[in-house]
Amino acid sequence: MREAGEDDGDTLQKVGIGLALVAVGAAAYYASKGSGGGGGQPVPGTDYDWDWDAFYHQGSLVWVCRGIQTGQFTEQSHCTYKAQTDLRWPGK
Repeated sequence: MREAGEDDGDTLQKVGIGLALVAVGAAAYYASKGSGGGGGQPVPGTDYDWDWDAFYHQGSLVWVCRGIQTGQFTEQSHCTYKAQTDLRWPGK
């Protein structure tokens, strides 16, 4: 008989994989929306400032760090000293 909590590691791993897939999908979605180009636009992949973004995934609030210039998801460490607010991309 299985003890309660025995599969917690597997469950956490599956949740982590699911969140990673959501992040990749969201990044692809936002990248495909684009800004249409034009003068003065930053070159893709050249973020120099980052901010927090929050959205719901399967009923849970998820916080990710995004580059302000490109909208690309990035490492959480870029947002370490930023206030965890979602004022830049408030749509959930």
